[in-house]
Amino acid sequence: MTALPVSVVIATADRAGLVANAVASIRAGEDVSAEVIVVDQSRDESTRGALEGLEGLTVVRPPRRGLSAARNHGARVAQSDVVVFCDDDLRVTARWLRALVDPVLAEEKVVTTGKVERDPDDVGRVVPALVLATEPAVHTTRGPRDVLAGGNMAIRVADLQSLGGFDERLGPGSRFPAAEDNDLALRLLTHGYTIRYEPAALVYHRAWRRSASYPLVRWRYGRGKGAFYAKNSPPGDRYGRHRAAADLAARARRLPRVLHRPVYAAGEVLYAAGVVAGGLEWLLRERR
Repeated sequence: MTALPVSVVIATADRAGLVANAVASIRAGEDVSAEVIVVDQSRDESTRGALEGLEGLTVVRPPRRGLSAARNHGARVAQSDVVVFCDDDLRVTARWLRALVDPVLAEEKVVTTGKVERDPDDVGRVVPALVLATEPAVHTTRGPRDVLAGGNMAIRVADLQSLGGFDERLGPGSRFPAAEDNDLALRLLTHGYTIRYEPAALVYHRAWRRSASYPLVRWRYGRGKGAFYAKNSPPGDRYGRHRAAADLAARARRLPRVLHRPVYAAGEVLYAAGVVAGGLEWLLRERR
């Protein structure tokens, strides 16, 4: 087992069992990080209780609520030059850490992200977002799709801070509860960074959500994406508007294929409505 000079940051809120399992999977890997930081926004002490006594683990509370605020705070308190973000509802694989951080340690202005599969041990519930590409990829310019999974990524702390961190108006726990990683990726690419996709950096997304929650989750995703599209539609730049139009067209094409599954059909409709609502609200409240 090799200790790598990186800090793993896990943001969590009221998911004591899940985050404890995530930490256990990280500690069971072939390589270990210099430190693991859990940024806890739980309403009680259950998370601290679940993690109590684990060596090499620090539990901190951020000054503001929201996933983006928690990640930014974790990066600020990290002792390493490279930080790895892992979501609390993931289970990492044995070689995950090295596959994710080696490119960042070896090169300047490189950010890595990895593969996200449904956890094969979980059945009967839903996973809202997966990343399933099987081949490595290198992204240097903005394109028609999102290329960074914020819950499975590595970045130099100085690079994250030079871009202002995650936008704390975006992401779970904020007014626009998604797309914080899409926004960061766009800023990275615009400022000359390379985003590498490493499928060997594999994590499993726990399927803990009930099927009935799917439409609400999709509404929230849509609101965040709509805000992201609006934020990235400055005068003279049609990028965000083109992405929004393509996204809404994709929902329209998918809807007839899921009409026999009402929960998923509702999810498509609410996602599209969320894109419109989030975009309009951003333009009215946040654009600057």
